[in-house]
Amino acid sequence: MGVTVASVILALIATWRLTAGIIDYSLNREILDRPEARSSHSQPTPRGGGLAIVGVFLAGNVSLWVAGMAEAEWLLVLVPGGCLVAGLGWLDDRWGLSPAWRLGGHVLAAAWLVWLSPPPPVLFFGSLELAWGWAGVVVAFLGVIWLINMYNFMDGIDGLSGGTAVVTALGGGLILLLSGRLTLFAPSLLLAASVLGFLFWNWPNPRAKIFMGDVGSGFLGYVFAAFWLVDGRESKIGLWLWPLLLGTFLVDATLTRLVLFYRERNFYRPHRTHAYQRLANEGNWGHSQTTITYLAIQGVWLGGWSLGLWFFPDAAGPMSLLALLPLVVGWLVVRRLYPADPRGGDQSE
Repeated sequence: MGVTVASVILALIATWRLTAGIIDYSLNREILDRPEARSSHSQPTPRGGGLAIVGVFLAGNVSLWVAGMAEAEWLLVLVPGGCLVAGLGWLDDRWGLSPAWRLGGHVLAAAWLVWLSPPPPVLFFGSLELAWGWAGVVVAFLGVIWLINMYNFMDGIDGLSGGTAVVTALGGGLILLLSGRLTLFAPSLLLAASVLGFLFWNWPNPRAKIFMGDVGSGFLGYVFAAFWLVDGRESKIGLWLWPLLLGTFLVDATLTRLVLFYRERNFYRPHRTHAYQRLANEGNWGHSQTTITYLAIQGVWLGGWSLGLWFFPDAAGPMSLLALLPLVVGWLVVRRLYPADPRGGDQSE
């Protein structure tokens, strides 16, 4: 445990310091996110800060493995796929990539992850044991791709993606600790610390000094997908736990994209119709109030239900769906109260 604590402290300090250096680097080379009609910010802001998260988290996991606090299988799952997703994100932040190139890389990363850590052959839903065979592999493959892109779609206002990662990692870490799965508990704490150091510079107080960029958001989506599948093979609740912890993102991103798809709009077309964007912009909540609200829902409501999964693992499936239902209602209410901005537009950090 001492190694874990030391790794967490060092990760927090390292990410904080590296992010400061990336701010200077981005300003000097004008790697800036410039405001436009679809933006949720009003001033040019450095981007690519997620590079610090990627470097510190991967290096920290190697240290945990050397100390016996993480398994070699975890590193094999994490490093190649994570580097691929982060590398594509950095190229997109720096020079821009077509959606086809990014999606192709995400497909390869998802295939790697599912190949090394396929879903368990049985899905538990209440008293039912569903043997899903190859259907489970397909669901896992598509789920990984969606988690990577979902996190990118939700990275649009100050502090939201970073704060969500910290709360999710801490919530998941608590359940892992209670379950005695220390080789995943240590990486979850390390992730929280790695993102927290970046969040110091990204928090809306009064505005972020740097954005995470695709290099960070895509990487975090992949990391949570890795926790989802690796934990899902080790526990009855793992496949339900991580989507539940990410419930605010899952509901907002999934329902919004389904509406866009139904209306025959380009799935990757920039827009500004997510619930968090409507609250921050049309609802005049601002970045700070919107971010804090999302994190409060995630930490208190979803965190409480996640703890319930640990107490009642046989009811994990029904409990997870029941916990997400009020979020669906809330999403519908926000859409009704705050119609979409006619400019469209979603500006990812």
